[in-house]
Amino acid sequence: MRILLATMGSTGDLQPFLALGRRLLDEGHDVRLTAQDGHAGRCAEVGVPFESAGIGEQASATLTELMPDVLAEHDPVKELSLVTAATARIQADALPALRGPVRDSDLVLHSPLAIGAAVAARAEGVPDVSVTHTWPLEPTRAYGPSNVDRGRILNGLAWWVARRVIGPATDPALNTVVTGGGLPRWKDVLFWGRRSALLELVPISPAVLRPDPHWAATTLLTGYWFLAEPEYTPSPELSAFLATARPLVIGFGSTAGYDVPVLARTVADAVRGLGYPVVIQGDFLAETGVDPGPDVFLAGHVPHDWLFARAAGVVHHGGAGTTAAAFRAGVPQAIISHQGDQPQWGRRLVQLGVGPEHCPHDRLDARWLSSTLRTLAEDAAMADRARALGSVVSAEDGTGEAVRALEKVHSGTGRGGR
Repeated sequence: MRILLATMGSTGDLQPFLALGRRLLDEGHDVRLTAQDGHAGRCAEVGVPFESAGIGEQASATLTELMPDVLAEHDPVKELSLVTAATARIQADALPALRGPVRDSDLVLHSPLAIGAAVAARAEGVPDVSVTHTWPLEPTRAYGPSNVDRGRILNGLAWWVARRVIGPATDPALNTVVTGGGLPRWKDVLFWGRRSALLELVPISPAVLRPDPHWAATTLLTGYWFLAEPEYTPSPELSAFLATARPLVIGFGSTAGYDVPVLARTVADAVRGLGYPVVIQGDFLAETGVDPGPDVFLAGHVPHDWLFARAAGVVHHGGAGTTAAAFRAGVPQAIISHQGDQPQWGRRLVQLGVGPEHCPHDRLDARWLSSTLRTLAEDAAMADRARALGSVVSAEDGTGEAVRALEKVHSGTGRGGR
């Protein structure tokens, strides 16, 4: 099977596709991955062949420059409109370069923001499979569009309203990509237009997000797609810091907010004198020169899987990949949400009993963070639930389930090749 994996976004968006790509390669399939050119080096490290779609530094800079406006926007529909408008411009430019690699594939797998790959596949008559990393956008009475459960009747009403608000707000921009590929306009692009009629893969553990009977029959929860990273060797200083006790970990990935100095001072105030060892993941605190006190280690960039497995609890931004890594590590976690699906994951932690209430980034203060860190360190029942969930998530074979599903789809399309 010749398969093109298409994604767009941060490292968190890339990692699951790298994991799946590596598994497909290991099982004998021909794989290429397309994303921003800035991800080419990471693909090379993992050994997944990279296919450029001409999404260079300027396009990536456009998304970075947009983030302050996204983070400052409190209306989720307007926030989504900002992201989709920028995405549409980038994907429209990438569309001509995508058509060749798509034409040479038996199957195209595309993430929500890689709309150009979905368009190219359908324009070229190549079967496609869609991927979503969070709650499928399918009306259900079990929960509302933002994982807010207001009861069966109001949940259904919320989905009805969401489709009639989100479509008009995002379809005009996204349909510029669709029509640019020579296709008629799609309706409800984010809900249904981009979705594959063959298969929608959801790389989330069924223990975290239970399958819903109202979902389409083509929706499949596979379990998480974790990448097997090379063995990490910590610095002697980090090893010594971890030798005495399991620390609390704080990190925000590529989403540290729009006022990093304020965030650094808030974190420093919260951890200074806390009484528990704390590891700061990333460079946001070190770059500001703020002194957090003697019980804090500024670790820089350390792999989630290695560090979280040695933690007592984790505070992070709520990205789907970071949340999944903490689930697998079996540690309690708390989320300081910034955008997108991060508040949804914050609510899910509470529902699962493995974390306290999340905090929106613009309401963060040292008192909340200090109290939350103590909860992560001291709530034994929460730690037990997190540990039990981690055992289930760790035992799953998400990439294996996805490979088997893709092979089944491929065999049903009648296209040649393995």
